Amino acid sequence: MIPDAKNVTSIEEANALSVRTNAIVIAYVGLVVLLGVLGNTMVFIYHGFVEAKKKKTVTTFLITILAVNDSMASAVLSSHIIILRYLINFQSKLGCQMANGVIHFFVTNSLLILNPIGIDRCLRVCIHNPRYHLTKRKAIVVLCVLGIYSIGVSLRHVGITGILAFEVEVAANQTFTGHVCSFLRDQHILPIVEVFNLVDMINFATTNIVLIIVYSIMAKKVGIVARKVNAYPVEAQSSRKMGTRTTQISMTAEASNDNSNSNTQTNAKRNPKDIIYVVTNINCDANTNSRNNTSDNTTNDANKNTNNTVNVTTTTIKSSDTDTATETSTRKSRRHDNCERKINVMLGTVTLASILIFMPYFYVVMFIRPEVTPGKFTYKPFVQLAWRSFMLNSTINPYIIGLFNSQFRKFVINLMCRCKLRSGSN
Repeated sequence: MIPDAKNVTSIEEANALSVRTNAIVIAYVGLVVLLGVLGNTMVFIYHGFVEAKKKKTVTTFLITILAVNDSMASAVLSSHIIILRYLINFQSKLGCQMANGVIHFFVTNSLLILNPIGIDRCLRVCIHNPRYHLTKRKAIVVLCVLGIYSIGVSLRHVGITGILAFEVEVAANQTFTGHVCSFLRDQHILPIVEVFNLVDMINFATTNIVLIIVYSIMAKKVGIVARKVNAYPVEAQSSRKMGTRTTQISMTAEASNDNSNSNTQTNAKRNPKDIIYVVTNINCDANTNSRNNTSDNTTNDANKNTNNTVNVTTTTIKSSDTDTATETSTRKSRRHDNCERKINVMLGTVTLASILIFMPYFYVVMFIRPEVTPGKFTYKPFVQLAWRSFMLNSTINPYIIGLFNSQFRKFVINLMCRCKLRSGSN
């Protein structure tokens, strides 16, 4: 019986009352559609045009395809607003079959596309041989196979979905005949419905088991690499090398000065007047030749000391370049390791969110089964919300990507600021 339906005199009034009762469900569907279309459009633009210019990877390509699929799924979900608007007075059998079939295709496809994304990430992280990586051509083949499978499981709605008539009780001894878009209740159809629900659960379980396995393998691999990289502190190692090198340079410089003093003293015995000039010439400019005509022995000794000083300087530059290159390489490895870890955490969060989103839907389908007795659950908004929880699967992914990808957040903020400036200027 419809709550507060004492003054209802027609099926149209009963339907209007049901719409008011399920207003929260209609608002939920509208919000899911809006956020899904906007978020997935942003992901498509960013990964399809901005990110693709920087690095054209198979993962970027697959995420772009997933964004297109989820954007179209969110747009098609708007048909549920029409179904809820005529919840107990829906008359179009073709509209019911098309709405449920197309939605089922996009939602199933969205769930299955997560598999090649996870497998591609796992192959690139764990196997260095590009021969075993997923190429773009292979990815397209996989997507086509998944699309054909999604079409196959969605065609069920042609035979098992339609308009179901039931009696709407509005008051004592007063009923109306309502029509709802639902699975049919024929005796030969109900077992088929159960089989297809089981197929959906198998798809869901298989996808999540595969993703849990591949992300566990990637997490272990990334952890091993991180421990190896972090085992060699770049700054401390560089400081130790620089300290050793400085000591060696000082020792060489002292030896050079000792040789210089020894040669100077030897030459001073020959020409004492040239002592001051030789010391000044060595200390002030190592690369400047003697301009004054002093004794030949003094000039040769000064050139020898000059060559020693130049050699020390050259050795220092080469060693510094080597350490700088090693330090830069190690830091790049750490940045790459952190990037891989963030991507894995992001995609793992997408998988976990998918599991949590589908759980209420499968609980309602397997235990409450509102499609078998639609009149009983028509006016229970929480059951209707749980029954449509799967809609979030196509909406939440862009916001998980934005949570972990700072570059994507900056892109969205800049795009919104530009749009705001243009609207303000107009």
